[in-house]
Amino acid sequence: KMKVLEQKQLDLKRKVQEKLASCEKQCAILRTEEQRLNTELESQKKMAIAKEEKHQTKLREVAKDLQTSKDQYNKLWHSHEDELKAHTAALHDAQQMYNEKRQKGEWEEAALQKKLQQMHGDLQAL
Repeated sequence: KMKVLEQKQLDLKRKVQEKLASCEKQCAILRTEEQRLNTELESQKKMAIAKEEKHQTKLREVAKDLQTSKDQYNKLWHSHEDELKAHTAALHDAQQMYNEKRQKGEWEEAALQKKLQQMHGDLQAL
């Protein structure tokens, strides 16, 4: 009976050792897989960071270009605005000069009409 118990104990011990070996093998496989996944994750993090930096750089370039375009537009707008003001002032001056000359012409015409009527009256008196 002792031999049977010893045999069962040996069988049980062997099964436990086999199970332990199997578990250790599974643990080694899982550790290897964990290391592979961690390495892959680090690689993907680095790629994501590089991509983000590239996007941020591009975004800054676009913002800088946009600001430059805005500045050029504002400069051009103010230049045209100043030009328009100058033309408007010149037009106003020309209109004023025209009005003054027209009025002076009307006065001269009226004076000539008066002189003509006077000469006509003088002629009739003769």
